[in-house]
Amino acid sequence: MGCGFSRQHVAKTSVSSFDRELLDLKVQRDSLQQYEQRLCDSLEKYVQIARRLVAENQRQRALVVLKLKHALQKSMEQAQNMRFNLEQVLSEIELKQVETDYLHKLRTGTKLLQNIQKNLSIDEIEHLLEETKEAIEFQSRVTEVLGSYSIVETDDESCEEELEELETEMFPSVPKRLEQKDTSQVVEKAQVKRKTPTNSRKQESLLLAS
Repeated sequence: MGCGFSRQHVAKTSVSSFDRELLDLKVQRDSLQQYEQRLCDSLEKYVQIARRLVAENQRQRALVVLKLKHALQKSMEQAQNMRFNLEQVLSEIELKQVETDYLHKLRTGTKLLQNIQKNLSIDEIEHLLEETKEAIEFQSRVTEVLGSYSIVETDDESCEEELEELETEMFPSVPKRLEQKDTSQVVEKAQVKRKTPTNSRKQESLLLAS
């Protein structure tokens, strides 16, 4: 009877451990879904902050905000892929035992992914709008955080292009064709003015000769 009790106890312990593993995966899935929603809500706010910085002629700070926005976009894509993998595991976990190392990789991946937040909330990002010493130090901190993300890479060229689009949208310049047309008109007028004195001098010389 003692042996029978021992086997039953081992079985319960094994099932309990597996249930905890399953629960942990479900919690991570739900956390990733909430994380995606927070990122989605934050992206537009980052654009608004970048606009304000451009309006205040704080181009470098606006570029930092856009770089962080691009990093968050890529992070959101990775979170979606990670959640999709978790969904697949959860759907298959009842059919067969999933390898322990694969579960460990999933847990490690989600933890790394969630580290991108680094406590950089929207309220903290708005410090970049200030001209204080703390704002300058915070800008350096944001740059360091961006450089520490091994799971995402910011595309500097894309960030520059987006910044230029914001600048063009907020401060539209005169179309190049109109600028060229105006320039050509000025040149033509200048040439006419130069020709006019020459013609008058010829007429004067003819009158004197006669």
